[in-house]
Amino acid sequence: MVVDSFSLYTYLQGEKIESQHHSLLLHEIQKLHSHGYLHGDFHDCNFLVTKDGIAFIDTSFKPILFSSLSKCVEMIYFSFSLELSNPLRQVHDRYIFENFTPLCRKIAVLYFNWLNHWRCFKRGLRRAR
Repeated sequence: MVVDSFSLYTYLQGEKIESQHHSLLLHEIQKLHSHGYLHGDFHDCNFLVTKDGIAFIDTSFKPILFSSLSKCVEMIYFSFSLELSNPLRQVHDRYIFENFTPLCRKIAVLYFNWLNHWRCFKRGLRRAR
């Protein structure tokens, strides 16, 4: 059975996100969370700075399932994936401290420690082949 399908994309003129745009990106992510969605794939190449602001690319806009835990995990991943400047790190850390419970923060950090070990383990397996 053959099914025809296509994808339609809009071309965006923009530039790669730089460290001076991280505060704007943090604001946009908080706005996305307030609408009940997660980005789900934080990498600096998944955002463009356009004349209209920050454009999200390569995302599925996942609905938030586990409320504050999901948002906390995404915000911590934001700090891990992008090298945040010291003033922005203070804003980011204050946001996490004010909006998430200690248990939520602890679970998110444990998850990222486990994820980092798992990625290192997988890289080791690939290199051994």
